[in-house]
Amino acid sequence: MSHLSRIKTCINNEFILKQTLIELGFNYENNKHKKQEKSKINTQLFDLIITINNKDLCEFIWDGYEYSFVADFQLWNYNIPYEQFLEKIKQKYSYNVIIQESIKQGFINITNERLQDGSIKLIIQRWNE
Repeated sequence: MSHLSRIKTCINNEFILKQTLIELGFNYENNKHKKQEKSKINTQLFDLIITINNKDLCEFIWDGYEYSFVADFQLWNYNIPYEQFLEKIKQKYSYNVIIQESIKQGFINITNERLQDGSIKLIIQRWNE
C-alpha cells in the first residue's frame, strides 16, 4: 500500500528550483493542473515531478506560496535516504539563491569550497566606486 508523505520547504522560486535540479543531474517534468479555491477562482498550480529511469521518484507541489516535497517513503527506491536527498536539494537551492541575489546587488563570486562537514564556504566581493 502506498502512502504519500509531504514535507514543507522554504523553496519558493520555480526558476531556481529547476536550475538546482538540473545542476544536480535530475530530470523533471512539469505537471500543470487547476485547483479551485474557496473563492471559486481557478488557480494554476505548477508541480515538478522528479523522474529517474523514467519512473517518478518524488514531486515538488506548489501551494501558492512555497513548494512541498512529496514522496512515498515506504517505496523510496533511490540510492540515498530521502532526508539526504532533500537536504542536498535544499543546500544547492540555497546556494543558488545566494548567488543570484548577490549578483543582483553587484557582488561577484570569488570562490566556493565544500568543507569536510558538507557545508559550503562562499566568498563574494563587491568594490564600491
